[in-house]
Amino acid sequence: MVISAGALESTRLLLEFDESSEGSITRSGAPLGRYFADHLSVSCGRFVCRDWRRYNLAVAPIFENGLMRTPRLELTGLTQKKLGLTSSFAHFNFVTHGDTGFDVVRNFLRRRQGEQQSLGLSPALGSDSPASNKVTDIWREMQLLVKSYPNLEHSAILAMATLGGAKALRHEADLGCLSVGKKAKFIHVSSVSLKRCSDVHQLIKELVSGGKPTEVEWV
Repeated sequence: MVISAGALESTRLLLEFDESSEGSITRSGAPLGRYFADHLSVSCGRFVCRDWRRYNLAVAPIFENGLMRTPRLELTGLTQKKLGLTSSFAHFNFVTHGDTGFDVVRNFLRRRQGEQQSLGLSPALGSDSPASNKVTDIWREMQLLVKSYPNLEHSAILAMATLGGAKALRHEADLGCLSVGKKAKFIHVSSVSLKRCSDVHQLIKELVSGGKPTEVEWV
């Protein structure tokens, strides 16, 4: 079976199928997010720039309505049909040198990422897919966030990896946290360091900054 609906939508469809088939997908573990890719990528060449200003105007990311969009070259439907090809596209990797306008905007937005509560945002934390990330480990993503943003609350990071993901998949009514009326699908995490925690704050901090896939067991 091949599902080609994009990373988020494919995951949502697999969750729906898992529910209707009595857990046939997650019965032996959690394969969602590991065994599928939203696209296949390959490097096809190196672009030698002669005029950086014209190049940036043509292919640099564009900020529109609060979103960043990256221009790409894509075959038209007519060309795909004529040549008997599947949908494909090419995009340009945007490499900066630390002193461009893009760097200024990116650094500003990164600083604002820790202000999601005051901005009324509900971010989700994920690992993307094997097409762009060789390590699809949510524990590693939480630890990278701790390292990159040391002032960010550990409880906020945990919420991004749990309830935030459920909201992104439109399953917050059933998944994302343990509460009355939600499905009892949860994991048991066990380690020596967790057993030494004396309160919930230490527990969350250790869980976020030191959790490992090998310590997880489905209940």
